[in-house]
Amino acid sequence: GSAAFFALAMARHLRIFAAARPFGPGLFADIPARTLGLIRYAFVQTKMFKDRRAGLMHFGIFWGFVLLTVGTANAVTGGIIQTVLSIPFDGLIWAAISAMQNVVAVGVLGAILWAFERRLISRPERLTYSRDGLLILAMIGGLVAAEFFAQVFEIAAFSDVPGAFIASFLAAPLRGLDHGLLAAAF
Repeated sequence: GSAAFFALAMARHLRIFAAARPFGPGLFADIPARTLGLIRYAFVQTKMFKDRRAGLMHFGIFWGFVLLTVGTANAVTGGIIQTVLSIPFDGLIWAAISAMQNVVAVGVLGAILWAFERRLISRPERLTYSRDGLLILAMIGGLVAAEFFAQVFEIAAFSDVPGAFIASFLAAPLRGLDHGLLAAAF
């Protein structure tokens, strides 16, 4: 149902795009400059760095969330990505990805807390208060925390995940708890 709703909503937008006529340079005009603009504004997000602190926070949340998508995709596929990436170099690639994801997850959670602090406590003048912004932060933080703590409970209940050194550290004191409880939490 949601896929059908999305398709219908997108069809409306695509009809509007098809009816619009381009203004300015053609589609293939100045491709190098347009590519540089894509990299500068979409990937590096240079406009965010007018306020360096906020820019770093947004950069960390955005790219951290993108990098953590590998773990989400692995969970959705039932571990297929982990299995494939564990084949070469005797699992070293997946261990490096797990270590990177642990560091990034903690970094994203810290950036989310910092964003809440800016929106609710320090409130810089140019920052507008919005429930939508708080909701988005909460959903990103919830997803990252759920994925990270699922790994903590997985390690506590079943076995170590190579490279997941932060999750392993947090799982160590939980290992004495009931296995069924840990498995349910996972």
